[in-house]
Formats: sequence, structure tokens, C-alpha cells
Amino acid sequence: MSTRRANNSMKKVITILNRRQPYFNIISPDTALNDALDKMNFENFRYLIVMDNDRFVGLLSEHDIFSKAMMKKLPLNKITVAETMKTGIPIVDSEESVENCLKMMQLFKVHQLPVFDDFMFCGVVSTDDIMQEALEIKEKIFDEETDRMISYSD
Repeated sequence: MSTRRANNSMKKVITILNRRQPYFNIISPDTALNDALDKMNFENFRYLIVMDNDRFVGLLSEHDIFSKAMMKKLPLNKITVAETMKTGIPIVDSEESVENCLKMMQLFKVHQLPVFDDFMFCGVVSTDDIMQEALEIKEKIFDEETDRMISYSD
């Protein structure tokens, strides 16, 4: 019974993206790294979506900045986002299941996956998003079990 319920609650990644507010963590590839870091710090973002006009070109995370620039003591005001961002990241289709996204994240050791629908960028799904989805599903399952237990006791 729980297997059936888990399969029925399997969500597509697009459902997570559709519930979100618009993205404000977007940055241009020609932005100086210190400005990108300021934006991440001020807005409390773990990563920035790097867009060249309307075209997705990569992701920039705190880890990228630390490992590629700060550890090498490079001047953050003279390095651009393009020089530091992650490219060649695995992508997922908007109809991909949340479970498969998590498997891809584990396989490729990434925390974010860009989501596309017919070559059109839709957004980014993160491990935090998937964890939130799992918690919501778990709460629904517990609510169903509680309702079932209450109805048995009546």
C-alpha cells in the first residue's frame, strides 16, 4: 500500500518550479565576482543563475567562488562570473520525476540541476527543493494515516 501511495505522489520537477516565485538570483556572465558575491550575501542565495540575455550559460555557487578564486587569492574585483561559473552541468527535462533528479544529483555530485522544456530554460531545481517536496509528501502521508486511524476508532 505504501509503495502505491509513493508512486502516486511522484511529482514532476516542473510542479516544483511552478510553485516558486520568479527568480531573482540571476546574474550576467560579465559581472565582477565581488559583485556576484555581494548579491549572494545580501539576498542570501546559495547560487546564482548565469544568463546571457535570455540564454542560460551556467551556475555560480559559493563553493565555486571559494575554490576557484578565494583559495587562489585572486582579486575578486578583476575576475568575472564567466571565469568562475560552472558549465557543462547535467540538465533535466521539465517532465523528469523528482526522484530521478535526486538520483542525478547524487550521481554527478551536484546540488542544483537546470531544468529545460524543449530547449527553453525553465529554472533550477535544488536539493533543498527536493527535500521540501519530500517533507510535503511525508506530511500528506502522515495526515492520511492519522485520518484513517481516527475513522477506525469511530
